[in-house]
Amino acid sequence: QFVSYNKESVSTKIETSPLFISQTVNRLTNYVAKAGDSLEFEITYRNEGSIGLRDVIVTEKIESPILDFRSLDLKKGAYNSSESVITWKASDFRELANLPPGKEGKINFNIKVKEVIPIANAGDKNFVISSIAKIDSPDIQTPIASNKIIAGNKIDIKLKTKLGLSMKGYYEDVNIKNTGPVPPVVDSETTYTLHWRVMNVSNDVANAKVEAVLPTGVIMTGAKYPEDASLAYNERTNMLVWQIGNLPAGTGILTPETEIAFQVKIKPTTNQIGKEVNLIEAPILSGHDLFANEDISTKTEGKNTAL
Repeated sequence: QFVSYNKESVSTKIETSPLFISQTVNRLTNYVAKAGDSLEFEITYRNEGSIGLRDVIVTEKIESPILDFRSLDLKKGAYNSSESVITWKASDFRELANLPPGKEGKINFNIKVKEVIPIANAGDKNFVISSIAKIDSPDIQTPIASNKIIAGNKIDIKLKTKLGLSMKGYYEDVNIKNTGPVPPVVDSETTYTLHWRVMNVSNDVANAKVEAVLPTGVIMTGAKYPEDASLAYNERTNMLVWQIGNLPAGTGILTPETEIAFQVKIKPTTNQIGKEVNLIEAPILSGHDLFANEDISTKTEGKNTAL
């Protein structure tokens, strides 16, 4: 039989702060940013207690290598670049000198995401902008040796990746030999080689593919490079689909662009004399951003016989 000769217990009390604070980015709490975005932060604070609070201070700690701090637009407050903290006091908003019960206020500021995301090594991926808003007052009573009661709110803003798609056209091509008159001649076949190159900046992408439509009268010959590339052609719809699959972050920056070349042919008619013949409509690159958990896409211009 177990006999207890002595026993001691302690308890922890969690108290609700009389101060409330929250923040949104572009009016959302789960905003996903992209390169070049303008981010509008709105901080909402409120005294939910029963007494007024003096000398209230609001701070925002915001840091990320993808933010352009030169674009930081503060209507009021001060930014400490060494600590990455913005501070607002009663000198900025008079109500912070004595915040009455139930009183609510808002603070706004803007900052931009860099147009060019810095990618130097394989670890430069899955970027997050972290911002922590805090508010406190010396009038909030705390027992001796206990932690100061403050209110805080954190938001993590994910950066969606940026896809790149380019297209080139050649008559003289290294890997695929073309034939026919240049410039094209009525009722004579001429072939051209089109190249698609894709890049991906900061997050891994799944189910990547490029889709495009060939105008009626343009035919894919079946020649392609590399020969094992997954390029499907529907003769009835003239739809081309290049199934890329997984597209790692840093493709086209840390590693070479992913590329495919394929051949198309035309046989101009009399109504096209003196005109450039369209070879392909604007292709679209799409995929699923695994980090941001969003479908993304980009496109580039089509190509004609002017190449």
